[in-house]
Amino acid sequence: MISRRETMKYIKFIFAILITILSCASARADISSAQYIHDMILAMKGVNVPIPPTVGTNNINANTLGYLMQQIDAANAQIGTFSNYAVTVTTLSDNVVSVQRVLNDIQDLIVYPTATVTVVSGNAFSFKISATGNFTIDWGDGTVPQDIVRTNTTATVYSHTYAAVGSYQIKITGRATGYNASTQIACVSFENETRKFNIGGSLGRVFPTLGTGPGLQPSFYFAFRMATGLTGGINPGLFDGIYGQPVDYMFADLFNGTNLTGTIPDGLFGGLSGAYAYGMFQSLFYNQSGLTGSIPPGMFGNLSGPAQPYIFANTFYGCTGLTGPIPAGLFGNPTGAPGMNMFIGTFYADAGLTGPIPPGLFGHLNGAPASKMFNNTFYQCKGLTGSVPAMLFGTLTGAPQASMFAGTFYQCSGLTGIADGIWDLTGMGTGATDATIFSTMFQGCTSIAGVASPTTAAGNGVKLWQHFSKITAAVTAFRNSTGLTDYASIPANWK
Repeated sequence: MISRRETMKYIKFIFAILITILSCASARADISSAQYIHDMILAMKGVNVPIPPTVGTNNINANTLGYLMQQIDAANAQIGTFSNYAVTVTTLSDNVVSVQRVLNDIQDLIVYPTATVTVVSGNAFSFKISATGNFTIDWGDGTVPQDIVRTNTTATVYSHTYAAVGSYQIKITGRATGYNASTQIACVSFENETRKFNIGGSLGRVFPTLGTGPGLQPSFYFAFRMATGLTGGINPGLFDGIYGQPVDYMFADLFNGTNLTGTIPDGLFGGLSGAYAYGMFQSLFYNQSGLTGSIPPGMFGNLSGPAQPYIFANTFYGCTGLTGPIPAGLFGNPTGAPGMNMFIGTFYADAGLTGPIPPGLFGHLNGAPASKMFNNTFYQCKGLTGSVPAMLFGTLTGAPQASMFAGTFYQCSGLTGIADGIWDLTGMGTGATDATIFSTMFQGCTSIAGVASPTTAAGNGVKLWQHFSKITAAVTAFRNSTGLTDYASIPANWK
């Protein structure tokens, strides 16, 4: 029989062995669970990365380089910078790591998104942020970066004065957590900035889509409007991180008044999908004559549903340097009744655009018309060729509206034909007297030949001036379009 004293000696011996084992394990790892890595990422970077259910919070096997890299990749994906460090680890169960390795890798490898502003030559710069979140501004001159914790969405100006005039790269790092409920307040704004600068990095990852609903989708309304100092090209990833349904005015007047050059990047707004929003791309590239190359297909994402007012009003107005064809499906598939001014001036004076107008370019509109809906849409687009396609404008019913087709193809001297049935107007009232409805619509289309002027619908012999016979003032819809086979019979006030 073992005495009590001998039993105590035996227990002390076992305890000493355990202490030795734990000491050795501690020298190798100092981490007891997946929860530790989770907590460190949350504490150091503010990112709450879920622990995989298959791992469990107390699984000692998670104490590995492979698991650490997986969690770092997951954290980067969550904040929108993305990485793939885990693939460099040959096994997920070996390579136990130390506390210091965990802390160093979390600090160095989880990197928040950055947008850059290069001050070309100046002694000061400023901009506004109207979003909640944690941000850091490195002003690029070696001064201590400015850490910002924002708890409201009121616009705040951040400015810096440099010791000497020079070129500086400003880095805005962080991730927004909320936006103002008003979509006419930009999450970040450089509006009216006259000092010369370039924009780079990703505004869309610093100010990303957070969800659906007020305050969760960022607006860039007027973000660079009249910023005459903005020069150079558009960074291809500038709005990465933006996805889902747009909000009202989301990119309205974005680059209006700037001095951009170069091409429009593919997929610039390609993450957008769902329904249209009021004025979302109004005056987006207004008068940006320095832009060159073709309009990329799919640049507006995958939009469809009921049309809204001003959605593509003046979007490419005065972009005289753009060339090449208009992509099919560029505007998605708007349906239902048109919105007021929805395509007013969209390609105004873009004489460098070439090729035919794609069928279905304006979706499948059906319903009551709206004022100025196609006013000056292709005004002086002299490089467009081919025929105006059938059903381009959809089926319109009810009372005509002012200027709804005024100047649509004004002086499009390269067009050669008009398809039978470019619309269906048979359900439209005949009592209109407003001459602006079709004012100058085909005026100056001098190359259209061998076809008759349009009727109210395909296969219908009723001419526009017969259906709208109460319009007696000067319409001049077909002035100088002398190649029309029925030009001689068109009433004087229509030509």
